[in-house]
Amino acid sequence: MNQSHQPRKKALFLYFELAGYFISSLRQLTTSYDVDAHVVNYPVNAVAPFQFEKPDNVYFYERASFNRESLIKWIEELKPSFIFCCGWIDKDYVAACKYFSGSITTVLSLDNPWQGKIKQHIAGIIGKIYLSRIFHYAWVPGQPQVNYCKQLGFAKNTIFTGLYAADLQWFNQQYELNKAAKEKSFPKKLLFAGRYTEHKGVKEMWNAFVRLHNETPNEWELWCLGKGELEHLLPKHDKIKNFGFVQPAQLGSFISQCGVFILASRLEHWGVVLHEFAAAGMPIISSDKTSAASSFLVDKKNGWLQKAGDEESMLQCFKQMIAASNSELNVMATNSHQLAQSISPKQWAATAWMLLNKKDG
Repeated sequence: MNQSHQPRKKALFLYFELAGYFISSLRQLTTSYDVDAHVVNYPVNAVAPFQFEKPDNVYFYERASFNRESLIKWIEELKPSFIFCCGWIDKDYVAACKYFSGSITTVLSLDNPWQGKIKQHIAGIIGKIYLSRIFHYAWVPGQPQVNYCKQLGFAKNTIFTGLYAADLQWFNQQYELNKAAKEKSFPKKLLFAGRYTEHKGVKEMWNAFVRLHNETPNEWELWCLGKGELEHLLPKHDKIKNFGFVQPAQLGSFISQCGVFILASRLEHWGVVLHEFAAAGMPIISSDKTSAASSFLVDKKNGWLQKAGDEESMLQCFKQMIAASNSELNVMATNSHQLAQSISPKQWAATAWMLLNKKDG
């Protein structure tokens, strides 16, 4: 695969906040192919101060160190084979792509699902005039975003999926490590990992879990990993535990001790965390407004789908969860793990390599 006699290609990513899954995909790209990755990125969010191990042949640059003029000048000197632009919010990023679109392949990434809202229809009109002329290709997580790209004026053959890929190697390993123990005794603990914010649906989740124990006393616990402005609303209940923010390296302990994962967002553009815990072999409870559920959750097969923002719907999912037998939960765990294999860093790297070798720029 590597062609050592040829010069290494350069891939430029104009990014926002770094994430572990993105780092994992970059590592796959630079180790599988003769590519150096250059990433301009925003600071890590203070609410989720993730720490990352930086891969070889991946170079990071602070967004604040560039203005529009210096960014364009730097890209001229770098001479990348493609420019990957994370959305269109950063106008300097878009301006740089416009400047180079005649000579370098430009790729727009977005994770907004198509919802048919008036704002999106307006964006579609602008996109047909503006975005599809600046960017040669669009790269998105899945089908909900493909529909949006079509509205923005991108032809079907210029849209690629699999933008977000969990670090399958690590999460698959967790599945193998815990499989036998969970088959023997499935952990009666429900796990949430995310920010304690309105859009994550945590209020409904907490309220529904308290109601579950009031109506149907049982041994299940809810373990919460995160922090955020709604933390003060977290119920003081002996079956709900708050562990605060947890670094990715510490997740293994929680995966081994917990059985089911929940992501009950009111709106989640994708939700890589759902992919991660599915790969780790956990049945899933997800809202119908979490886009990743379209790829990694089949209702009743590997978990339960609930109506976003609906406390009653969540309560019914919880009741189905506690009624499930150990063997049923373990079958769901296996199904989750299998569904999670459909998107991987290897596929991500292959797509990036293919785009790097496009001659449409």
